[in-house]
Amino acid sequence: MKSRAFLSLFLLLVPLVVLGLAGHPAAQAKPDQTARFGARTEAVVVDVTVVDKKGRPVTTLAQSDFEVFEDDVPQTILTFDRHVPNPNATAEDAAAELGLGGQNRASRTSGRGPSVTAIAFDRLSPEGRMLAYRAAKRFVQNKQADELAGVFIVDQALRTLAPYTTDPVKLSAAVEQAANAATTQLAHERTMAERYTVTPETPFVAGAEDQGRFAGQEPGTDPLAKITDFAERAVAAMILRMENSYRDMLYEMQGHASIDSLLALVDSMSRVPGRKAVIYFCEGLTIPPSVEPKYRSIIYTANRSNVTVYTVDAAGLRVHSDQQSTSYAITQYGAQGVGDVPRGEHYLQSLEDNERTLKQDPAVSLGILAEQTGGLLINNTNDLENGIGRIDEDRRNYYLLSYSSTNPTLDGKFHRISVKVKKAGMHVRNRTGYVASPMGDAGPVNDFEAPALSALNEPVPPSSFDVQLVPAHVPEPGHPGRAVVSVSIPGRGLALITNEQQNVCAGGAVVVLRIQDEQGVAIQKLSQQYRLRGAYADIDTMRAKQLTFTRFPELAPGTYRVDAAVYDSVGERASVASAPLTIHPATPPAVGNLLIIDHAEKIDSEELANQVKGNPMVVGGMLLKPVLRPVIHRREREEITFAVPLSLEPNQLAPLATLGLVADGQVIATKALGALGIADASGRLFAVGRMPLAQVPAGNYQLQLTIGTGPEARTRMTPLTIVD
Repeated sequence: MKSRAFLSLFLLLVPLVVLGLAGHPAAQAKPDQTARFGARTEAVVVDVTVVDKKGRPVTTLAQSDFEVFEDDVPQTILTFDRHVPNPNATAEDAAAELGLGGQNRASRTSGRGPSVTAIAFDRLSPEGRMLAYRAAKRFVQNKQADELAGVFIVDQALRTLAPYTTDPVKLSAAVEQAANAATTQLAHERTMAERYTVTPETPFVAGAEDQGRFAGQEPGTDPLAKITDFAERAVAAMILRMENSYRDMLYEMQGHASIDSLLALVDSMSRVPGRKAVIYFCEGLTIPPSVEPKYRSIIYTANRSNVTVYTVDAAGLRVHSDQQSTSYAITQYGAQGVGDVPRGEHYLQSLEDNERTLKQDPAVSLGILAEQTGGLLINNTNDLENGIGRIDEDRRNYYLLSYSSTNPTLDGKFHRISVKVKKAGMHVRNRTGYVASPMGDAGPVNDFEAPALSALNEPVPPSSFDVQLVPAHVPEPGHPGRAVVSVSIPGRGLALITNEQQNVCAGGAVVVLRIQDEQGVAIQKLSQQYRLRGAYADIDTMRAKQLTFTRFPELAPGTYRVDAAVYDSVGERASVASAPLTIHPATPPAVGNLLIIDHAEKIDSEELANQVKGNPMVVGGMLLKPVLRPVIHRREREEITFAVPLSLEPNQLAPLATLGLVADGQVIATKALGALGIADASGRLFAVGRMPLAQVPAGNYQLQLTIGTGPEARTRMTPLTIVD
């Protein structure tokens, strides 16, 4: 046991002051290793719909009639089940399939699972809402007794009008409510560009659907081209800029609301067995660039969870065909590109509008979503009720196939699925493929997350480069379970694409954080994709920087395991780090983890202040950065700085505290610190102090802080290694 003598004067507390804290250089990266991916344990399940030349369901095929291919490689069908409507099914059967209603899963009537359908109404015009109402009413009227359905409205938030139920009365009431509900209308008055840039089929006389165009107004032209007066042109340019900015804002708002709601609906069905579907009524799906990854995630998540999406264009039969307008717009932009039509000053803006036009066409955005999840697109018709009939036939008449993939690894890549029927004259529809990432993770999987998630499930975690993970419990008033989780990656650990001639270097990384409870169940998944780009001349500076990922999850008291996977997008390598996290009980005073602080960063700019807004590690205008490894080199530091967060009553004096040093399980020195300070007006206190190292020999220790006395005392410990 180490002697107490040398420790007699080593402890000194500096309350609530952070001074002279210097950062460490990043640790050297480990030698490169090739990332391996985990083995799969689940069969791939595919819903297959087969129709004849007249579109009628074919339900008499046998397993021997089917061939399944993954990435063009034949697969062996393990299970085969033919599904047709059961006219004698009851609501109790659905409850039994889910293990509800007093019946456990073992007493289910079959192993198929129930039929579950989400009916979602996106922001609809009054006319579109009426068409959708009639179609949804038809769905409820024709719903079988054992089919569950829920009714939802997509607005600025996803609203539940009826949770999943077999009760037709509740569903009918919810559909009535949806038909009468007022939703946020993001439409706007016709803009200058729309008034002056028209298609040739637009009539000169306004009709019910169009304001018409003026004599001499040419289609596809620059909206400012006809204005010759300089002052009028300047004013018009300002208005045009304002309209474009406002349109882009609306485009973003609508896209985020729609895509996030769809993703939530699809993900909610991921753990439920059976035939799962989303019927999505909208008047075109908006996909701005910022939500494109989430749009792809809807497809990936639906395919992972075997959810079919049926899209219904509730605008009905338009007077002017979307395809015709889209075709004309593309033709005009193409003509401008080759010089057949004058480009004008806003050609680049026109190119962006071209992309937006393509994505807003229901046949594009809704068609892709339906096709790639094995569903149907119902559009260019006012008879949506007949479309619902087609959807009902499709949902109820299908084959359920499963196979064990010949690709044995969860490699995070997309794998194409194709199903063929040996008999002629048949049309087969199924989901187009899946991303080979592990099931059971918390939340939907974004497409960029898949390789990192696969690395998390490796039997031996890969360590291709250095990754540091620091989780900590940092309670705050009103947030007793607040945690801070930081992941750090030295820039030199990531591969870069370089082009010295063009003076460019680029790279990328994906960080996925997974939090598991004591039973090993993933309860949260957080992620971010990074794209790195800079001048080749600055490559050394880029490599010297550290990539930091920080999140603030709120957790219930308990013990957790935090896993962080970092995937190098250029090097196609991965590293995984893991650490325990304890969320202490919220009994006042709430005391978080004892932390050793590496350095503090002064928040001296508005940009940095916005970046750290809400970060509980901000103290007195400084951002505290904990050490990545509890190894302190005496030659680099004369003292260590420690900190502990507390949540007290407003302006409350903190309890008395004692600091100690533990070696080999024995307390070898203690120092009474007195009260740690006074909480602010909200009840928050982040106590910070220092401990000199001059008289502490090299070795492995535990730094211990005891707050309070007697049975109410709270003890927090953190490892500490001193190296000469």
